[in-house]
This record gives sequence, structure tokens and C-alpha cells, in this order.
Amino acid sequence: MLWVKAFHIVFMVTWFAGLFYLPRLFVYHALTEDTTGNERFKVMERKLFYGIMTPGAVLTIALGLWLWLGYGIGGTWMHLKLGLVLALVVYHLYCGKLLLDFKHDRSRHSHVFYRWVNELPVLLLIAIVVLVVVKPTFAHAQSIGVRSVVPSPALAWQPAHGTGLTACVGKVQRTSMPPRGTERQVRMPS
Repeated sequence: MLWVKAFHIVFMVTWFAGLFYLPRLFVYHALTEDTTGNERFKVMERKLFYGIMTPGAVLTIALGLWLWLGYGIGGTWMHLKLGLVLALVVYHLYCGKLLLDFKHDRSRHSHVFYRWVNELPVLLLIAIVVLVVVKPTFAHAQSIGVRSVVPSPALAWQPAHGTGLTACVGKVQRTSMPPRGTERQVRMPS
């Protein structure tokens, strides 16, 4: 799974490089007045969108799903992250629509508009990185009965048997919810 995580990060960086650069190309394309420059930008934008951004997005999402299903990661932070990733997908598709507008010479926006559009992925990246690294807890989520995994000091970070990987094991803590069954601690074989 560590290889999957490594390549998830690599393709995420690739995707974001395109998300940062394509709107910047749109800024310069909107300022271009000559036919040669206009055609050059069309080629650059097409190659970036279809050759780098879209494969990066697909592989980022596919490997992210693999990690999610493999680790069984959950919590409010993950739901928020998934919402932000969905927003990135919508932004990606909107960039594709803008690309088609430039391809058919129907761009209706000024370079200033594209400068503002260029800032959105920065905000999404900051929010996603903070959610993934900090994994904040939300008091409201706890008060409405969301279950969370709390690492048990006696069980935390034991090596998973035969894999060479480490796994976080813990106990499920219920908050403000009537018990549905017996909670138990899971021990990994040593």
C-alpha cells in the first residue's frame, strides 16, 4: 500500500501542476492577438489538458479509491476531503469547457477572469493538505453521534503480520449514540 500511496501523491502533484498551469495559459491566450500565437496556445492547452492533467486526475482518483478501500479510512475529515476532490473534478471539467471555447475561438472572458480562475486550485490544495495532514476533529460531528477511531496506546502502531507494513489499530469510540452491539478491540497477529 505504500507504493500505492507514493504514486497517489505523484499523480496528485501532476494533476495540480496542470490545474495551476492551464488557467495561466488561458491568461496569456486571452491576451494574444496574432494567429500564430493563438494556434500555439491551442496546441499547448490541448496537450496539457489531455496529456498531463486528465491522466493525472484519473490516476489520482483511482489510487485514492484504492487507498480508501484498502485502509478503510473514515471520519469527518475524509468526507470533507472527498467533497473538495469532487470540487476539483468539477473545476477540471470547467477547465475543459474553457479549453473548448478557446479551441473554437469563442472565449468570452478577459485575462483578468482567468487570473481569478487560476487561484481556485490553490485554495482547494491548501484545504485538502490541511485535512489530510492534521485530520482535524470537529466538535459538532462528535455531538451528533459520529463514530471515530481512537488509537489505543496498548495497540497502536503494531506491525501487520507478514506484510512489512504498519497498521494503526485501535478501538471504536461511540459518542452520544445508543449502543448497537459490543465494541471490541482488534489485535493484529504478531
